[in-house]
Amino acid sequence: MDVVGSIVRAVEELKREYAVRRAEPGISHAAACLRYAFHAVTRGKPVSDVVLYGTELHHWFGRHAPSVLERHGCRCESEVKVALGQLSGFADMLCDCSGTRAVIELKFTKTPNASNPFFRWHERQLKYYAAIAGADIGVLLMMSFDLSRYSIFHVALNDESRRALVREALARYEDLARA
Repeated sequence: MDVVGSIVRAVEELKREYAVRRAEPGISHAAACLRYAFHAVTRGKPVSDVVLYGTELHHWFGRHAPSVLERHGCRCESEVKVALGQLSGFADMLCDCSGTRAVIELKFTKTPNASNPFFRWHERQLKYYAAIAGADIGVLLMMSFDLSRYSIFHVALNDESRRALVREALARYEDLARA
């Protein structure tokens, strides 16, 4: 077997798959400013040190938080795909806390509070994930990069609010997909 050739073919396949996936608007795009999202999808979003550090913290948290949360009564899965037709994304965690279904969305930032300029986007993204996942509650956990400061925001959902949020998410997705 040509191992190197197999790896090269796999990498080329992954590159094509990534290029297609990167060009598809997702829940995080639908939750953002649509002008910003259009440019992120069509031109790509630059990767900075802050983005890389936030990604590493997401991975660390995703590996460690479920076992700690389980000790406190919540069974959680990390990086759960949430989808409604073509609109999809990955919620950071989907949990069952004594029968209450919860989506936890993590944001690592220099400004881990409601004065963060992206707070409304993060909150909308959380609501969309929670609604599409059929959750009872959505929890936004904003943490500083060194984990020394954090804020927690939550939103309770019922059938009516979930339906309204799903309609809104789909409408924003369709606007972005048509652009």
